Amino acid sequence: MKSSSLIPSCALEPLVQRGEDGFVSPDNISTIVGLAPDAYTKNVASNEACRKAGHALLQRVAEEGMSDTLDMEIASYLKKTKATLKVMNDRRTPATQIMDEIRSRYTALERELDATKPDTIPSYLQQARNGYAAQKRAEEEDRRREALRRQREIEDLNKYRQDLEMAYKRAVNDLINENIKKLFALNRGITRANADETLETLRTWDLYLGTEWVVSTGNDVPVPAGLGPNLTDPMPREVWISIKSSCEQQYTYEVSTNRDQILYIVKSKADALKAIPAGDSEREAQILQQSAADDLLIEQTNAARKVDADRGIRRAEETQSKAAQLVDLFSQAAIAAPAYTPNTTVKKRIKALAPEAFLQIISFWWAEQGCTLSIEELSSLFKKQVTFCEKKANQAKPVFINHASILYEDEVKAR
Repeated sequence: MKSSSLIPSCALEPLVQRGEDGFVSPDNISTIVGLAPDAYTKNVASNEACRKAGHALLQRVAEEGMSDTLDMEIASYLKKTKATLKVMNDRRTPATQIMDEIRSRYTALERELDATKPDTIPSYLQQARNGYAAQKRAEEEDRRREALRRQREIEDLNKYRQDLEMAYKRAVNDLINENIKKLFALNRGITRANADETLETLRTWDLYLGTEWVVSTGNDVPVPAGLGPNLTDPMPREVWISIKSSCEQQYTYEVSTNRDQILYIVKSKADALKAIPAGDSEREAQILQQSAADDLLIEQTNAARKVDADRGIRRAEETQSKAAQLVDLFSQAAIAAPAYTPNTTVKKRIKALAPEAFLQIISFWWAEQGCTLSIEELSSLFKKQVTFCEKKANQAKPVFINHASILYEDEVKAR
């Protein structure tokens, strides 16, 4: 931030050395010493005489009450009092003017060093600091907002990556279960008539994981809002490539293991079925019934495998979630570490954008504090506004406020 934007050019001009001429000179002090005691003595005498005469009139008012004669005497006294005040003021003015000048010189020197006063060097420097502090605070807020935005972006990307990975793994697991279910169905459905066909189907069973399902699985995973396509579009393919090898190995192992086991069982059934005479349906039923127990044991074993696989996926999800939370903690710590900022205090200041704003301010103030103040306190606070309303009531065409809480009284003054 350039200083020229905060400090006017006149404040940067060379300083003029201030001399002492014309300040508290011996002549000024002699004048004060000579005039002040004499003026004060005479003013004390005038005050005593004026108060004494006024006190006598007050006693007569108390004892006799007001009358035309007494009213005229009081009017004459008040006129003389005004004249006395003028004489007293003229008498002390030369001394007090010099004292005021001295006081103003002292306060002027102090003012030039007061940072709270406008157009002083300390105030310009304070403004420079204030502007710099505001700039640094804005930069820090921008940094924090950008860091938070980046953190949320990273969190969303990590979650999207995890969701994709879990979706692929669940899909692979579903494909494994679907193929094993079909293998079990072949085992359960074998007969003497279809034994050779069943054996051939098992021998030629596809043991390799295809990829036709990958695109649809990736597309079904919700994309976090706020992430651009440049970040999310490559993600499904990248995630699949990263886990493709392990998924293919798992699929081939699981399917081939179950296929080999079922192929052995089906081959044994086929041999037994082919050994019985043609048309002996009773013996065929007995063979199939005897192998049903073995089939049930195999299916129970596979069911347990399926449960373990599901648990493994859930554990992987929990592990990834905890890892993401740990990363978040480090990210938050990095965001919280502030850059250098001047020592500042930040206060809210109201900037009225329209005249109607002051109605809202007064309403808020009244509800919070104004309604608790006494009439005397409110009269002092709103003296300027009350005076305005009184002027409107005393003009040629008076205007009054018509409200039950307001009473207009006549103030009578003798002239």
